[in-house]
Amino acid sequence: MDVEKKSQRQCIFCHNFCKFSCAPYIATKNQKIIQTQKNYLIYMAEMEKIKANTDLGEAVYLCNDCRRCETYCVFENKKVIGNNRYARNLIFKEKLASDRVYEIYDNFIQYGNFLGEKKEAKEIRNSDKDKKYDFFIYAGEYVNFLAPEIKESFIKILTSLNKNFIFCDDEDPDGILALDLGMKELAQKLMENNFKKISRYKFDTLICLDPYSCYGFKNDYKDYGYEFDCGIIHYTEFLENNISDIKINKTDSHIKYFDPCMLSRGLKINDSPRKVLSFINSESNFDLIKNREESECCGGHLSLIFPDVAEAVSAGFLKELESYDDKTEVLVTACPLCLSNLSNVKKSGRFKIYDLAEYISRNID
Repeated sequence: MDVEKKSQRQCIFCHNFCKFSCAPYIATKNQKIIQTQKNYLIYMAEMEKIKANTDLGEAVYLCNDCRRCETYCVFENKKVIGNNRYARNLIFKEKLASDRVYEIYDNFIQYGNFLGEKKEAKEIRNSDKDKKYDFFIYAGEYVNFLAPEIKESFIKILTSLNKNFIFCDDEDPDGILALDLGMKELAQKLMENNFKKISRYKFDTLICLDPYSCYGFKNDYKDYGYEFDCGIIHYTEFLENNISDIKINKTDSHIKYFDPCMLSRGLKINDSPRKVLSFINSESNFDLIKNREESECCGGHLSLIFPDVAEAVSAGFLKELESYDDKTEVLVTACPLCLSNLSNVKKSGRFKIYDLAEYISRNID
């Protein structure tokens, strides 16, 4: 029995409901979203006990892959991402997903990106295939289309440090979103193209600005036979190792840090962002009430398919924050989806929201 099947069966026969850790369930009250119900229905459909329909298709895609339920799961090595991809691949092939999912698929095919935006082809900047670089910077689709200020800020930081780096203005999609949405064959093609493009250049370390890309390069690419011959890190790890060399202004602003799901629960990177923030402000306690592996979710990629649900999830978090905390002036995160989703629903002018790279960049002396 493969990992996804075993993980699916564990959910089916579990009576320890994790539903109250599920932000989309709390926002919609749709019982089919939670892992126990969803995996049971997928199992029944596979066994031809029931017929899968669009209601199940909607529920399968309403999970935002935040993996909070893994934190409260009684089983070790729970594989929620694997379960979700398995279910979505089945639903996608049966044409039972929402229209927006198939629009994203068509956008990938026609335009090479999930939004369907026409982009003018650009050459790789400072490119020299015979030159060896210290760092290759991969922004990722979420950064390029939802939060380009993250890339601009990080390039500013690298330049201030006189680092030898290269990046691509015309990136290929990494395929991780396609994989998450059940488009397995398309995802593999996108991964292959992206791997070939990046591998044409010589560098020691691949720095990812998006935790989803970082997780994909470290895990999914390897699973599909595309293994980079270099170090792979998230940009917060780079900042942790180099923050002391940045000429940066200290601040006395009251800062809180919002742990992104993929960075915290996926990559297990919790200390690096806090160490960077402590260098700029040693007085603040950066932890929210629910933090690290138990952190809340912004709504994730639900904003691409069910924006109203993502907005409810983000707004619920911000409302809770304001109800117990009247001191926070700056909310910092380290994920383009978190930055985009939280910024889109923020109504209060009491505090500002930044990505960590942007916040450091703004305070460079």
